[in-house]
Amino acid sequence: MTATWDVDICVIGGGPAGSTIGRCLAQLGHRVCIVEKTQFPRSHIGESLPPSILPLLESLGLLASIEQAGFLRTRRTLLRWASVQRDDPPPGAPQGFQVDRGRFDQLLLEAARQAGVIVFNPAKVQLPASNPVDTWQIPLWINGCEHSVHARLLVDASGKAGCLGGIRQRTASVTLAAFAYWSEVPFNGTETRVEDGPECWYWGAPLPDGTFNATVFFDPDRYKAVGRNGLEALYRSLLAGSSLLRDCLHGRLVQPVHCCDATSYASKEPVGNNWIKVGEASFSIDPLSSQGVQTAMGTAVGAAAVINTLLHRPGSSDLAIEFYRTRQSEMIIRHHQLATGSYALQQSYYDTLFWKRRAMNQLEPHPHVASIALPLAELYPHSNVRLADCVRIVETGVLRNNYIESASALIASHWDRPVAFVHEVPVAEFAESVRQPQRVVDILGKWSNRIPWDQCEAILGWMWQSGLLEFQQ
Repeated sequence: MTATWDVDICVIGGGPAGSTIGRCLAQLGHRVCIVEKTQFPRSHIGESLPPSILPLLESLGLLASIEQAGFLRTRRTLLRWASVQRDDPPPGAPQGFQVDRGRFDQLLLEAARQAGVIVFNPAKVQLPASNPVDTWQIPLWINGCEHSVHARLLVDASGKAGCLGGIRQRTASVTLAAFAYWSEVPFNGTETRVEDGPECWYWGAPLPDGTFNATVFFDPDRYKAVGRNGLEALYRSLLAGSSLLRDCLHGRLVQPVHCCDATSYASKEPVGNNWIKVGEASFSIDPLSSQGVQTAMGTAVGAAAVINTLLHRPGSSDLAIEFYRTRQSEMIIRHHQLATGSYALQQSYYDTLFWKRRAMNQLEPHPHVASIALPLAELYPHSNVRLADCVRIVETGVLRNNYIESASALIASHWDRPVAFVHEVPVAEFAESVRQPQRVVDILGKWSNRIPWDQCEAILGWMWQSGLLEFQQ
């Protein structure tokens, strides 16, 4: 007999993105299930979590459990990148983690379960189907028995496999990663190691169990030339060219060398009326940043607010969907620009085809981005200023109180997105009050009736430096 489960949201995939969104939605009072095909703890690459993930973990209430898990802590990166070499962190720098991803992912999934999420693991998912009344029927196989989940909304958190399919756009040059785990390596310390080479780049990190992950990123042509049988020899020859990782060759391989696709991509359509893609089901970023896990979890938090809006405030569905599409696009562009900028630095140092390919812009330029010369003159108390003609006030979606809501925002011709809040102040209504020329001191005096004087100065200074104000005689 088929067992049937009725929930509000079914999440396919129990990785960091799936566990995070499942937990957030359960805490908002939704009935949620997570379906994960692989028995946890599972093996997974991507073990370095930078210090920038700490505020996110704390906001999710997960930092304490991660800190108590016994993972390695590190604040140091050994960097050999073009002409840049860095070994020592700045004083007081926060510590990141070198984690066992199997254990880390299990902690996140368990946190979701404790929040009330129903977890099916391991469970094999068959192709989900949406019926005419916009609910989902998801067939499952658990221990050889057939089950069925009925859900109002489906979350695709199934990684690169992507259970919902759809068109993907490659956002960078095709890159392969060959990696292996080593024991008995002659390294001391917990630092991550990042290094360039003429035709590749290297990443390595120690793990809590004493092994060391050494990874090489290279063009697929080199793999095609040797095939699967020649992968280990290619990997060893590339590793020998690294000053930071070559000593791995004095250690012992724990398991065979693996190869995977590390190319960045983006889904053409990340969200619909009753479904949403999160994590690598939506997009992936260049591994150079070591922020893949952080990005997946961060986008899942925003996606939870979108889903909360779709289910509880259907009148705001279009606003929520556009909010998610826009934020995803912005994040993809930002990470892409950071990566290509770093690769362009390499091209000036190693003028090889490998670096030229990665320094190329693979994305279409954003239609709203233009250049602007920021003001050079000083802003004095008796200066007369007014709101520039290039500034408009529009309505946009913002994340507030776990919903996507409409808010007035500023948009300028040289910006790629509206801004609704600065220092938690709704800036549109304050900007509107300076359509006509006024003295700076009078503007601050008027605003100070509503917000503290130091905030008034901060907002006006931000508007000036952002090119939103212009002098008037």
